[in-house]
Amino acid sequence: MPEKTRNPILASRSSWCIGYLLMLTAIVIGLLQFRKWTAATFDNQAAVDRWQEWRSDVDNMPDNAPVKRRVPESELPPAFVLLHDYFAICMLLSIVLCSALYVTFMIMIRGVILSPGKIDYRN
Repeated sequence: MPEKTRNPILASRSSWCIGYLLMLTAIVIGLLQFRKWTAATFDNQAAVDRWQEWRSDVDNMPDNAPVKRRVPESELPPAFVLLHDYFAICMLLSIVLCSALYVTFMIMIRGVILSPGKIDYRN
């Protein structure tokens, strides 16, 4: 049986932990920057006026249109509401889902790295 070959960098737990911490840092900083951009873009009267204009256009659509839209209840643009009122939920879900994806890929990549090698198809 051939000896297992190991890539010491990709097989070590510390490198996977550092990668995970880097991923978490990127998620947190990215969401904070996106929240700042959303506030700068949508937290002004011009953006609210454009949103109200879109809502009135939806309300004034003809009844025989191919798609009947509902008028949104929110007085503010949806992106602003999402990242202002529900930011903690967005952050939590991003961290949980990205962590699950990271662990899944980590298991698969470690399995490939630590596999014994080629398969012998000659029986």
